[in-house]
Amino acid sequence: MKLLSIDVLRSEEMALFSQASYLKGVCKALLRQTGLALRRMGKANKGGTDKLKQTVFVVDDYAGYTEIMHSILEQYGLEVHISNGAFEAVQMMSWKTPDLILLDIMMPSVDGITLLRHLRRDQDKPRIPIVVVSANSKTREEALAAGADGYLDKPFTAQELRSAIGQYLEVTSPA
Repeated sequence: MKLLSIDVLRSEEMALFSQASYLKGVCKALLRQTGLALRRMGKANKGGTDKLKQTVFVVDDYAGYTEIMHSILEQYGLEVHISNGAFEAVQMMSWKTPDLILLDIMMPSVDGITLLRHLRRDQDKPRIPIVVVSANSKTREEALAAGADGYLDKPFTAQELRSAIGQYLEVTSPA
């Protein structure tokens, strides 16, 4: 009787091993296909290089500003995602981790300093460079104390923007 149960266990073990080997092969194939697709995307995005576009989140409630920022940052060869508030920014970060966040301070509901503190407390996510962009220069010290990596006063020139983000990202020349 014991021999039978050992044989049954061995056959079940072999079946599981066979399934695991099959799944391992499927995973390897998917990884190869994903790698090829990512390389193709990188070539399409960067004119033939294997790099993917770097991603910037612009978090600001003023639509006119975000439209201009979107246009300028895309000209710099960056992938841009716009968020009109703190809640939307946190939601976006659940599906995409940016390489840089440009964060406004004065927003309805939750201000930028509160969002900044929240992001710095979240140890589950990698530390993302955050540049605070504000028209109120009195918030500079508070933003830096809360964990901002940089600060940019509004209004600013395209060159000042390029210099501020160039510390954290590779920025191409506008076409």
